[in-house]
Amino acid sequence: MKYWQPAELLRVLEQAKKKSARNHCLVLLAYKHGLRATEICRLKITDVADGRLDCKRLKGSLHTNRPLESDQNPLLDEKRALAAHMRQREDTGSIFLFISRLGSGMTRDAVGDIFEDAAMRAGIERGRRNPHIAKHTLGSILFT
Repeated sequence: MKYWQPAELLRVLEQAKKKSARNHCLVLLAYKHGLRATEICRLKITDVADGRLDCKRLKGSLHTNRPLESDQNPLLDEKRALAAHMRQREDTGSIFLFISRLGSGMTRDAVGDIFEDAAMRAGIERGRRNPHIAKHTLGSILFT
C-alpha cells in the first residue's frame, strides 16, 4: 500500500497552502476524513456547517459526520484551513465547497491535478501524487 510518511504529508500540505487556501483545505480535508476524489468534488458548503464535516460516502461506505478539528500545527488545523478558504472563496452562487476557476464545482481530474501539483512540488515521486494516497496515509497513521 502506498502512502505518505508524516513528514511527506506536511510537505504536501505546505505546498498546497503556498498555492492557495482552497488547495490546502481540500488536501487537508481529504486526508483527515479519508475522502475519495469524487467525495471531495461533491462536498457542499452546507456539509461543513456547525464545525462538522457531513459526507455521503461512495462505494458502500457508511455516511460520516465528524467534527472539524483544531491543531497546534496550522497545516493540520481543519477549522483554520476552512475559515481561510471561505474568506478567499468567490461567491459564485455555487453550492459546492470547492469551486473551479470558472466558479462551478470541481471535477475529479481537477482534484487530481491539485494533488499532483502539491505532491510534485513536495518532492513526492510519481505514483504517490493522487488523492487516494491521502486516504491511505490516514489509514497508515491510524494503525502505527
